[in-house]
Amino acid sequence: VFNGYGSIFPWVMVHEKGHHVHSDTEEDPHTPNKGMWYAFLTWHKEQKYFDQHVSRRVLVNYVRRGFVNDKFYQILNDYHMAINYGTLILIALLFGWKVALYGFWMGIWFTLLNTSTVTAFSHKKWFGYRNFETKDNSVNNRVGAILTFGEMLHNNHHRYWKATNNSQHWSEIDISGLVIERLRKR
Repeated sequence: VFNGYGSIFPWVMVHEKGHHVHSDTEEDPHTPNKGMWYAFLTWHKEQKYFDQHVSRRVLVNYVRRGFVNDKFYQILNDYHMAINYGTLILIALLFGWKVALYGFWMGIWFTLLNTSTVTAFSHKKWFGYRNFETKDNSVNNRVGAILTFGEMLHNNHHRYWKATNNSQHWSEIDISGLVIERLRKR
């Protein structure tokens, strides 16, 4: 919700049906094959890709399965703008507008920078190593994984793309995955 991408379900669908199905091809909505700069800046084109490639009927069928039936995710999806603006106003009331604007926009900027870096580099074979043979060029990078909270364990992600933790070895640190595991235990 706090990432600048918009509602959840279309983003997840583009990631699954666009990027994972068509990785490293011309159909991939953020392929690095068109250049690093293209891959780095295409996060904003995913809604356009979604509108061009996905009918509303397909979205409705997609929404009816799996995690999208969870009421919590439905609320996040349906009210993402209200949640964002409400949080911004709450932070402003508690800490002032400067803190609210700086913290809010820096959070969005950091998330977009993180995702764009992963998109641009994690499909370049020279950038890392592969644990699994996949149909794409995805690679892992241990240092990058720490800096991106586990997102640069990208070859692992492409092999087990529904996993909540991308780590496959003790030396692969997935901070996001560890947080999710900790939250599940509660």
